Amino acid sequence: MTTIPLQSVELTSNPDGDFIAVIRPPFRDPQVIRLALILAFAAVVSIALLQYVLWFQSARGLAGRMDTFIHLYQVGTLIVIGCVLANMLASRWTLNLSPFNLETSHAVLGLTVSRRVFQNSDIKNLRYTHWQTQSRSGTIEQSGIKFEVRFRTHCFGTSVARSDGNELIARMRKRYNFLSPEEGDRN
Repeated sequence: MTTIPLQSVELTSNPDGDFIAVIRPPFRDPQVIRLALILAFAAVVSIALLQYVLWFQSARGLAGRMDTFIHLYQVGTLIVIGCVLANMLASRWTLNLSPFNLETSHAVLGLTVSRRVFQNSDIKNLRYTHWQTQSRSGTIEQSGIKFEVRFRTHCFGTSVARSDGNELIARMRKRYNFLSPEEGDRN
């Protein structure tokens, strides 16, 4: 079973009194660095092999048949690996809790990928939870903060440590009286 590395949480507030939490990836975690290096190495090896194939084809007078496909594959590989590495190393969740709304946003390299706004009165069953997902390489254990809005479960801050997640939920409940999991189940 693989455990996703934990993220760091920074808690602040803005001049309007809104509660703000910024959740950042674990830059110095050995697992993240190892995975990033493996992905980068795989991309370099793939591109080097394809460059060798292009060189071999041109030496045999076969250039032009596979050039375009190989160049497109190399560019596609670089884009995919770059996006994965950017998400691993330079993404962040921002939570902004005002007296009326909860806004969650996910940004990668400073560009907002997703942004959701929920009315505080609609949020039920705010909790920190663990779950497991299956992948090709086995079972991955994850954690995060979940809540329900209109019978749909939403999650943010995946891979937050239990202590940080519970502290964040406690501060959110201090700011706005969200229903506890037990109260959320009764309604």
